[in-house]
Amino acid sequence: MNDIVNELFDQIVAESTKELQEELKTTQILLDQYVDKCTELYKENAKLQKMVTGFNLIVEVNQSIKEENFDYMLPLFKLKSNNLHTSGMHIEDVPKWFIYLSQYYEDRDKLFNLMDIFGVKYPAWAKKYTAPQDYSEHELEIFIDNILKHYVCNSCIFESNLGFFWEKVREHSGDTSRILTKSTYSEIPWQMILSNPLWINDKLFDKMLAAIKSKKSNSDYFFRIQEFLDISDEHVNDLINLIPTDHIYDIHKQFIKKNINLVKLNKAWAERFKDKMSDESYSIFYYLNYHIDYQKAFIKKYDDFVKQASLIKKMSISEKEKIEFVKECLSEKI
Repeated sequence: MNDIVNELFDQIVAESTKELQEELKTTQILLDQYVDKCTELYKENAKLQKMVTGFNLIVEVNQSIKEENFDYMLPLFKLKSNNLHTSGMHIEDVPKWFIYLSQYYEDRDKLFNLMDIFGVKYPAWAKKYTAPQDYSEHELEIFIDNILKHYVCNSCIFESNLGFFWEKVREHSGDTSRILTKSTYSEIPWQMILSNPLWINDKLFDKMLAAIKSKKSNSDYFFRIQEFLDISDEHVNDLINLIPTDHIYDIHKQFIKKNINLVKLNKAWAERFKDKMSDESYSIFYYLNYHIDYQKAFIKKYDDFVKQASLIKKMSISEKEKIEFVKECLSEKI
């Protein structure tokens, strides 16, 4: 009897709450939809917050894009730099745009775009300016033909010379032809001109050699070309053969030291300087810096066999060859 009563009670409750349960299901569905919508709105709000932050950053960046901030921001653009040292006399007179252009010449198109964005002022002729490392073959020929003019004040030939050069660039509004020919001294930095890859052209290199051979003023500066360009062994030997016998300066000594392995193989150089051979290791005329035939001839000049033996011991030949040479020296004394 109790079971029947309970069953009837559950049936009455179910029927009486049926409508309410349906409403509850509908409400749950709506709630789920609102939760989903709320989640979407939270995500959209997060995106909008990022956009607002980005917009504020753009505004901040735009406020920073002005000429006085260019020095600070330029490294961020990672332009190709030639690491030119900008120091020396009159450097304070050089406008910023020319310093930038001299340092980032290879990336000059990007540089000019950036200077335009930041409002860095430069003259109309600036974009037509050609740096010495970019001179044409014809312009380099003019350089050699007028080499007497290519000196930089205060002997700032290879450094601390941008201030001097700017005076000529400004005077001639960047006109290469006038810079090359119209001044008593062109003030062209030699570290720039010798970085021009066209020098390895045989025609230009021959003109270079001719200038050195005829002892034209300033032509000895060409002996530093290897600091800026890779040249062939043939060209190195051509220069070795032009080392002067009368006045040998540091520029020549440094060239010899840099190319000592080729010097040792060069009989022409050895013949020209055989009378200067020395057993002083600090000298560029140290006997071991000569061709092997000249080393042997130098050693044979000594009467003292002990001295000969000490010199032979230092030679870069095999032990067997040293023994044979010792025997040869002894036989000449008998």
